[in-house]
Amino acid sequence: SSQSLTDAIAAYRLSDRPATRSAVLLAASAPRSTVVASPVTGDGRTMLTLMESTTDGRHAVAADRSGRLIVLGDAGRRQADLRLAGLRGDVVDIDPSPDAAQVAVATDQGEVSIVDVSSGHRVDLPASPGVRHHVLWLNAGERSRVLVQDLDGAGSVALFDPATRAETVRLPGQFDVIMNIGGARVLTSSQTDDVLQVWDAMTGRQLDRSEPFGGSFPYLA
Repeated sequence: SSQSLTDAIAAYRLSDRPATRSAVLLAASAPRSTVVASPVTGDGRTMLTLMESTTDGRHAVAADRSGRLIVLGDAGRRQADLRLAGLRGDVVDIDPSPDAAQVAVATDQGEVSIVDVSSGHRVDLPASPGVRHHVLWLNAGERSRVLVQDLDGAGSVALFDPATRAETVRLPGQFDVIMNIGGARVLTSSQTDDVLQVWDAMTGRQLDRSEPFGGSFPYLA
């Protein structure tokens, strides 16, 4: 199929068919992608319900709630299949580094970790405990940041250096929706002021801000 990996993942997320929701996406050489669906048995925690692609569309990472990670690359080759031990809670969000060598993982108990795919080793980021988080892996040249958004009320956003685990900056304000723009910038939407803002993902500096729209943006694309 000539359907891009990004479009395939979007279709996967929108589908309410159990057979499709348990699909595995195989990332082939651009611009081709292959989608393979198969039934999954188990208690629901072992169904592959999370899936993200790298920014270049050449890798896909799938995960189930119990902590299994599957990394697929060119021509659908399975590059890694590992299970994370010692997680607190169920996995609710993932996002890979540009080369899929590392994956940011968030659980429903507030744990946010950086996982090294080759070794399975993981280190925890000092994120707010006990709340759900959304994670984004951002990249500009040789610099990387992991964005961690608090989803349980506060809407706060912090950026972490994955190499040192240190928080590098916290964006001012509360945000409802965040979109990765090419790895170096993020676009945010907030119901509190009804504006769109563009931020430098490495420094947290505000690059642009719209006029108030008089309405919120539940989705950004």
